[in-house]
Order: sequence, then structure tokens, then C-alpha cells
Amino acid sequence: MRVVAALLIAAAVAVGFSVAPGSPRETQVSVHESEWKIVLSTNTVPVGTVVFTVTNDGAELHDFSILGRTTPPLGPGQTATLTVTFTQPGKYEYVSTRDDVDVEMYGTLTVVGSPLATTTATTAKTTTAADSLPLVRVADVPLPDGSSRFDYQSLDPTRGRLYVAHLGAGTIAVVDVRRRKVVGDVHGVPGVHGVIAVPSLGRVFATATDAGKVAVIRGMSVAATAPAGSYPDGLAFDPVHARLFVSDEHGDAEIVVDARRMRALGRVALGGEAGNVQYDPGSRRMLVAVAGREQLVELATKPARIVARRPLPGCKGAHGVHLDPSRRLAFVACEDDARLLVFDLRTHHVTASFVVGDAPDVLDFDPGLRRLYVAAESGVVAVFDERGRTLVKVGQALLAPHAHSVAVDPATHLVYFPLEDGPVLRVLRPG
Repeated sequence: MRVVAALLIAAAVAVGFSVAPGSPRETQVSVHESEWKIVLSTNTVPVGTVVFTVTNDGAELHDFSILGRTTPPLGPGQTATLTVTFTQPGKYEYVSTRDDVDVEMYGTLTVVGSPLATTTATTAKTTTAADSLPLVRVADVPLPDGSSRFDYQSLDPTRGRLYVAHLGAGTIAVVDVRRRKVVGDVHGVPGVHGVIAVPSLGRVFATATDAGKVAVIRGMSVAATAPAGSYPDGLAFDPVHARLFVSDEHGDAEIVVDARRMRALGRVALGGEAGNVQYDPGSRRMLVAVAGREQLVELATKPARIVARRPLPGCKGAHGVHLDPSRRLAFVACEDDARLLVFDLRTHHVTASFVVGDAPDVLDFDPGLRRLYVAAESGVVAVFDERGRTLVKVGQALLAPHAHSVAVDPATHLVYFPLEDGPVLRVLRPG
């Protein structure tokens, strides 16, 4: 059986060799896939159009992906063609997104030659909803338990595990980010919202919101729980005192829990709706957004108490929070007026404000790239680069309906969005 999928892609990077402008040469490359290897007829091609003829010689499903574009899944004996126009020289990674991403199932194609003129009538581009975002799709990882709402995610970089809260199912999907496969499914966490991996304790904690509890997960099951208010949402970990701070959104408070003994230690009233909470290693304090009062509240962790209330002018519905501790900056998302604030932790003042997607929710920050991602309930994602002590917006677009949760792997710079349609975990890379 033969499957044909033709995609034309314009690529970018630099360095040289010579090709006549306006007249791209066409290169044929045969690709053979099996368990577990990808073999190309050549790993070096000239600038111009490359036609990949991909054949599955194995017994399992495979595909072939380059620059985030992918052939259909190929069964045994199936073939597909993928046509790519490389306008610039450079190195381009290819991969089978259906398989383990190990040394056998990916490689690098080297493109050599002078940059190619791109004004010819034969060059086209396949567009996606994220084309105005500086992101390229790498893979979609199928998620279990049906299509319903997802919430927070947390990465354990020591084990390469991403924990994805599946609120609608009351489960947590455990994804191996190196192999791009779901390796576990934790049940018994009703209405799960927040999740945080704590490698130093070898544990994962999550809020079982419908039960009013916070749960500790060992392996792939809930080991113990502790009371956490009327509507526990996000949570953060204090590594100095091994304490959890859980935002009780409807209870207008932070609930403090002993993370080792799973015992409630107290409650700090905030005087407004508790938004996301983050631990600041610079001050060794917790920072929590408080809606209604529109404040960033600073908490000492032992004894747990409010030490400062910082006003957030121009914010309505303070909710999402993330930090760049090294540069003493906080980023606060305002749900009700679709704004993102930059807050200087040195001067304790708002220094910048930006429009983002409606109902911004979850934020994550890539410290290596100094890049901030803001995911909104509307499905619109905004991307900012940190320059100096402020931000510059580098993209904003609808990614997918309800794409309101984002996580970043700082080692690989890959970005993760759980999507209800599928459901899948969409993996993207900076582009």
C-alpha cells in the first residue's frame, strides 16, 4: 500500500556552497525505517528541494519527521513521500515521533550550499495555528483517560518524567519525556489541579481538589493525603523546611503541610482569592497572587505568616505567577483583564504590562533561553523573551482550544501543552 504526503517547508540557518538563485535543485533521498533504526541513503544534501521517500521495513508503526513536519504513520510495507525545500544550509534533526527517541531513532541531516532565493512560484508553506508563534511542532504524545480538562504539569528532570494533571479524569499522566511515551497513570486524585515533583524527596504531590486534600504519590499510586482547605489548587515546595504551601482558592488562604509526614501545619488567611504560589529561593519566601486585593503577597515559611503585601496596579484577577529568581523578577498573569505584569523583586514595583490571551492561566519560564510562556484559557499562547530586566513579546497566537497549561524542559528547551482534542500532549521546540 502507498501513502503520499507532500509538504513544502521553508527552513532557516546559515553557511555556504553555491546554487543558482531562483532555481532550486531537487535531491532524492531514500529513508528506510525498522526496529530500531532509520537509514538514509545520504546524510548530506545541497540547498534546495529534497524529496524523502520513506519506507517502513519493520513490523511496527513508524513515521518520519523533520522540522516538526511529519509523514502519516506508516504500517509495515507502507511508503510516504515528504518534500522539503531547504532555503538555508545548516543541520536539521530528523526523528520517528512514534518510537523511543534514543540513538537509533533520530539523526541529523546536513544541508550545504549558499542560501537559496525563496521568491520562486514553486515554493509553498504549510501553515498551522501556531505559525505566528516561535515554536515548531515535534510530536503529539497520546494521553489516556479520554478528552476532558487538563491542568498543571510538573517536570522531574532527574528522571525525565513529566506529570500532567488530568482534572476531568481525576488522574495524573506520567510521561517519559525522553521516550515520549506515557509510562504511568495515577488514579485516585479527584479533581486534580496542582502537581509538583520534588526530586529531593523522591515524591510527587498533587491537589485532590474535589476531596479537599493534598496527596503524596509514590511510584504510580497515592500513598497518603492531608487536609488542604475547601478548594486546593496550585502548590509550591519549601526545600529549606520541607513544607508544602497549597493555595486554597475558595478559602482565601494558603494551607501549610509537612511534606515528609503529610500533616497539616496551619493556615494563612490572605483576604482574597488565592492564586498560584511560587517559592523564591532568593528570599526563601513564598509569593502568592491574591485576586480581589490584586496583590503579590510575600509569606515567610517558618513560622508561616504574611510579611508583605505588594500592590499590582493595572491587574484584575491576579492568578498565575512565575519567577526568574536569578534576575529578581516575578511575572504575574491577570485573568480578568488579560494582562501580564513584570514585577521587580528588588524595588517591589510593577515595571511593565502586556496584553496576552483572554483568561491567562499557567506560566512557565525557560532560564537558559530567558523565555517566558503564558498559556490562556482561550487557547492563546503568548511568548516573551527577557531582555535586560523587562520582556519583549516575540509571538502570540491561538495554539488550540483550552491550551491553558504549559511546561518547559530547561535542558532540551522543549515545550509541552496537554490538549483535550485527542487527547494529546503536544511537544514543540523553539523555532
